[in-house]
Amino acid sequence: MNFKTIALLLVWITTSVELRSQTISLTPMSQTFQRQIFDYSDLISKSTQFKALPRILEIDPIQENITYGSALPDGAWGRGYFSEMTINVYNDVDRYNSWYNDSWSSLPLVRHNSEIIRGHLHAYMNEGGAINLDYVMQGLNYLLEIQQNQGGFLLYNKRDSPSSPDNNGAKVDPYPTSHALRTMSECYLYLKERNIPYANMVHLKEAITKSADWFLSTGLPDYYNLSPTLYNSNNKGFAIWALAEAYKVTNNSAHREVAQIITQSLIEDQTINSENGEDGLWLTGKIDYDINANGDTVNQRYHDTHIQYHMLIIRGLVEAIPIIKYDDVDTHNRLIDCLKHAINHIIRHRLYYVIGGSNSTGYNLRKYFLDTAKKPLGISYHFGESAGYEGLAMLLYHSKYHDGFTDEERRTIENLLNYISQNLDDAELRHFSGIAYYKSYLHALDNDYRILHKHWSVGTYNVNLIDNRIVTGDFDNDGYRDDIAAIYDLGFQTSSIQVWKSENSHSRFQGKLGWWTSGSGEYDANKVTGRVVSGDFDNDGYHDDIAAMYELGPGDTKIDVWLSNGDSFEYQGMNGWWSNSSYYATSLVDGRFESGDFDNDGYHDDLAVMYDYGQGNARIHVFKGYQNYFVKDNNNGWWSNSSYYATSLVDNRFKSGDFDNDGYHDDLTVMYDYGSGNTRVHIFKGLQNYFVKDNGNDGWWVSSSFYSTDFIDNRFVTGDFDKDGFHDDLGVMYDYELGNTKIHVFKGQDGAFVKDNGNNGWWVNQSYYSTDNVGDRVIVGDFNKSGSGSDIGCYYDYHNDSFRLHIWKSFKTMLSFQGLNGFWGVEDEEVIINSAGARLNSTEIGTNNVFPISESSNIKVYPNPTSGDFQILHDITEPITVKIFSLEGVELYQKETDSTPLFVSLRDMPDGLYIIKISTNSQQQFLRVLLNKSSKIH
Repeated sequence: MNFKTIALLLVWITTSVELRSQTISLTPMSQTFQRQIFDYSDLISKSTQFKALPRILEIDPIQENITYGSALPDGAWGRGYFSEMTINVYNDVDRYNSWYNDSWSSLPLVRHNSEIIRGHLHAYMNEGGAINLDYVMQGLNYLLEIQQNQGGFLLYNKRDSPSSPDNNGAKVDPYPTSHALRTMSECYLYLKERNIPYANMVHLKEAITKSADWFLSTGLPDYYNLSPTLYNSNNKGFAIWALAEAYKVTNNSAHREVAQIITQSLIEDQTINSENGEDGLWLTGKIDYDINANGDTVNQRYHDTHIQYHMLIIRGLVEAIPIIKYDDVDTHNRLIDCLKHAINHIIRHRLYYVIGGSNSTGYNLRKYFLDTAKKPLGISYHFGESAGYEGLAMLLYHSKYHDGFTDEERRTIENLLNYISQNLDDAELRHFSGIAYYKSYLHALDNDYRILHKHWSVGTYNVNLIDNRIVTGDFDNDGYRDDIAAIYDLGFQTSSIQVWKSENSHSRFQGKLGWWTSGSGEYDANKVTGRVVSGDFDNDGYHDDIAAMYELGPGDTKIDVWLSNGDSFEYQGMNGWWSNSSYYATSLVDGRFESGDFDNDGYHDDLAVMYDYGQGNARIHVFKGYQNYFVKDNNNGWWSNSSYYATSLVDNRFKSGDFDNDGYHDDLTVMYDYGSGNTRVHIFKGLQNYFVKDNGNDGWWVSSSFYSTDFIDNRFVTGDFDKDGFHDDLGVMYDYELGNTKIHVFKGQDGAFVKDNGNNGWWVNQSYYSTDNVGDRVIVGDFNKSGSGSDIGCYYDYHNDSFRLHIWKSFKTMLSFQGLNGFWGVEDEEVIINSAGARLNSTEIGTNNVFPISESSNIKVYPNPTSGDFQILHDITEPITVKIFSLEGVELYQKETDSTPLFVSLRDMPDGLYIIKISTNSQQQFLRVLLNKSSKIH
């Protein structure tokens, strides 16, 4: 395939969009099937049994004798098409004669090895187990050993002759190469993400790149110049499945583009709107048939209508979902539509179950769809290949994060997955990856964490176009203030409100068109910069509305409001809820615009502004909310002073909270710059209709040493960081220059602020982290849905229209950075992140990973790595038992406690990795801590 062909195909596809139906729904199944329970023990045992078998040199089919040679390498499973591990598939075949006469290969198949490696990988992700990780690495070593120079892998199908044990005639083929590329990519992503040492990590990435490049150069035939009967669509599915995952490793946009081109061609090739049962099928590939007793050709069917190949195509298309750019709405819609057609065909025509009696077939799928009779035929008694289980498990997982599926459709997908999974057998090694994917993805969905996830689907995003217009709230009405909204400048005085919905371990972008988009030329986002807040302005009980002070022209100002209905914003009109022709918002208010419950009516529906009248004259005005309008106080305001320099000495450091702990969010705080590094924090206590500046000019905190607001700018927030139930703490992201950054927390305590943990603060970066890349984009919310306390977030600009949403979860006495991958982001293929010219990743900020997986865990080890002493922090309210083990399983420490943090010392232990087990009456979790006594981290 060449890129001229790609360009022509794109034009063809663009002009044929209207040929497909716009939307369809999944057909519900008539019966509900429960989840299956599987165990890994037999699979691991058989994996050991069929690993590194002796190679077959010769078979005597008459005597059924086999001559063996030396053992195959560790990490090689089975013996190709003569393999005991698939004996149940071939138990009706004379394997000895077939091996000899048909020249079966007996070398390990890349397909089988890849499936077993991925089975062990997902078993390790799901439940841990050192043997699983060992076998993953052994399997990877074998794949690296057998990869061909050009990047592909050999298809071991036939031996050179009946009398030869060799396979010198084997050729590189997309089929095994897809399996190997997918497997290597999944393993690389996980090992890298979890900072798990692997000796051949660099070689592995090189192998992935070389294999993906092989697809681009030689691996894909020119499908577009062939008749549909001459190629297999399932091969396209294989290519998408492999290249989509490889792209997450290589960052090479060509890999993504080719995967998307193949995806678009499959969408076009699918049969749709057919009333004879062919709807959702791919009538492609060679014509298969049977020969009856009279020698007649019967049961003709297209190769790709075989249920296994149909599932292969689905699996490939599912993996295209995360690589298509988010703003390519048309391709997303057509892809989801295509998948629904394919699933509906299965539900309507392929389900087949008979339980009980001599004709019992169990829960199966019909194998073929006849070309001549337009009906299904045959029963797939051994539907044990991995593609169907993997594809449906991944589709269920992706459907949670894609608006193209309803909750009912998600239940249908899971029901179908449960139906076919009744044929899985955890004593069959060939079912390993199917079982592992089934367990792994369902566990991820149940516990709300991502698997092998990187955010590639949005395209470019200039984060500077939302500067100082970002707010948090409960915009989806789920009861948590964990969502983010930003007014985005689309250009040409046109704007949208874009939303990121929190889903515990990540944030889900709702699209560039957002929950509201202005008419062309009707709303300039730049005219509300520094004056955007959230609140409950309609008094519906949800903190889900947005207000912005808009300056139409010099002195001509209004307050606009958008009310949330849970999935969109309703603009309340161009006239706003308040307006004035002589109120200078831009020059005299910027950065000093807050919301709260200043009148103590129980609703967070009022606004406060510190207005600069010039020459040190400042006043605090309050706009009281009345559900559909605001009433401003008199011009004297609720507080005034003739020597308070709001614009120059307060700037953007003006926030609201409940600093006096009276239960009302009615107080204001200011970090005031007295010059030369002298800084104070002032508090204005709300008393229903006026403010009192508490403790005068000394305020609640006075810097005892150099502490300059020049190194803070707009990175000043308030929240409940110590989780005492009051929004009374301050957070400051302080710039120590040259990429050195710390987050200081000032805890509100009895009429004063205490700068907790001194200048070290609650977080110190372990690698280059520049506040220049943070700008005016620091936010506060309950991003992990804990229901208590506040977390900190920021939009970090990596330049070249790429950024990430970074999150620091609060643990009462510290902030835990959730990694440079962030909760959401856009990454450019060519971006260089750190000062050394290397791409940053989670390994550069320490391990701090749960072992085995528990990405939504609220238990953390700090610091990690440790030089000996560390803390275990948690939010568990019941007593816990803490045990620490060596990797050999020796118990080194045990303690029962109900306090946090728990201080532990391993100073007397040798350097290495240790396992921490945290147990309660209802759950247990495992973490790991790396002891490195030469480390300077304490």
